Amino acid sequence: MRIKISGIQNEAEMKIAVSCGADAIGFLVGQLHRASSFVLPSSAARLAGMLPPYVCPVIVTHLTEAEQIMDILRRADIYTVQICGAITVPEIEKLSGIMPKHGKIILTAYINTQNVLPRLEDYFGRISAVTFDCFNRSPAHVGGSVANSHKWETVSTFMKTCPLPVILAGALSPENVGDAVQTFKPFGVDACSALKNPLTGDLIEEKCRAFIATARRASLPPL
Repeated sequence: MRIKISGIQNEAEMKIAVSCGADAIGFLVGQLHRASSFVLPSSAARLAGMLPPYVCPVIVTHLTEAEQIMDILRRADIYTVQICGAITVPEIEKLSGIMPKHGKIILTAYINTQNVLPRLEDYFGRISAVTFDCFNRSPAHVGGSVANSHKWETVSTFMKTCPLPVILAGALSPENVGDAVQTFKPFGVDACSALKNPLTGDLIEEKCRAFIATARRASLPPL
């Protein structure tokens, strides 16, 4: 199972995530909605260049137009990108056509009661993986919070029919990631705000280490 730590803003946070065992590092670039931890493409490029082997950098963006997204990817020199579900199928098609062949597109889908937004079937064949995130009704905010947790039954239903790797995100914390991994056995998990100091926005090493260790243990087969 893969573990991504998102919202990395500087070298100190990146070193924490890597030392704790993260497989992927998410850099938030291209902001449209209220969110913290965004960095410039140049910062993402600089930090990605410091990553050790076998740790993958990922651009996480709110942008929904292919040319704008591709501009960020080129400037950051990172070609794995996680895109919010507001992007249209034509723009996904356009982006996949101008990305390098080794590039990967991860689509974020949002869980709303018993529905998944957007309709994933329309995107299959054009993306590499799906991240299931929380749905937030506030129009200025996309993503999840501890109070806006997954509708787990809905996630389970869609995981059974999804032909792509599935990543769980949104409201995951050291306290609940073990149950999520054991119950749904996702390809990966992703955390950001639950691992940060709510006042400073800094990554907390103890929480990051606990999150990754708990997820790893939960992914192991029973003895």
